[in-house]
Amino acid sequence: MNKRSLRSFAFGLFAASSIIGAYTVYSGSSTAEKTDKQITTEQAEKVLSAAGYTAIAKDEYDELIAAKDKAERDAQQAKADAEKKAAEQKETETDKADSNQPVSYKLKIKSGMNPAEIAETLAKQKIIKDKDEFEAFLIDNDYHTKVQVGTFRIYSDMSFREIAEKITK
Repeated sequence: MNKRSLRSFAFGLFAASSIIGAYTVYSGSSTAEKTDKQITTEQAEKVLSAAGYTAIAKDEYDELIAAKDKAERDAQQAKADAEKKAAEQKETETDKADSNQPVSYKLKIKSGMNPAEIAETLAKQKIIKDKDEFEAFLIDNDYHTKVQVGTFRIYSDMSFREIAEKITK
């Protein structure tokens, strides 16, 4: 390649890039004007509704968010209340089941214990319901003089007579 052909080639490249650059500058300005155009609110709403969206004002949006938060708090409170109520109901059912089953107690009678102390101990352990009535039963039926020192297994479903006979053997 000689100097002359190299210069011709360079000039050709320069001319081609100048033409392309001029075309881009002049045609690009018309597209720039199109993108600078402002969209109106009505046009935006049309586009959004066509795409399946709903446009609302900021105030309405804030109200909806506040209502959603309140509903979530209410739902959590209702769930907590329901759990508390279920726990209370379960506890009540457990108490009922426990009250239906006889209570067992190991009664230790020491030397010198009187019928009032025995009745009070049994009442505290929920073996008998009325300590005065049990004490009167022991005295009226002369069991109070026959009470033995020792340890006895007593159940809440036993009658006064059965308890008295057990502690007097």
